[in-house]
Amino acid sequence: FTTLSCSSTGNLAGAVGAAAARAGLRSCVFIPHDLEQGKVVMAAVYGGELVGIEGNYDDVNRFCSELIGDPLGEGWGFVNVN
Repeated sequence: FTTLSCSSTGNLAGAVGAAAARAGLRSCVFIPHDLEQGKVVMAAVYGGELVGIEGNYDDVNRFCSELIGDPLGEGWGFVNVN
């Protein structure tokens, strides 16, 4: 895969961003659109792309689950999708 991705409301976003940066991969973190600013900043520290999704964490996680089987998610490694 060329992109490391997850759904997150905090710590996992930073960890995925750091791991992707270290491995030379792109990162894309999906977050609830109304996530508090402090958590958004922590998720963005490593330069990954942040995508706000309408809804709560469960909605964001469901969106990521749907991407796994979709051609749009090809080449992406997803972390912690339930």
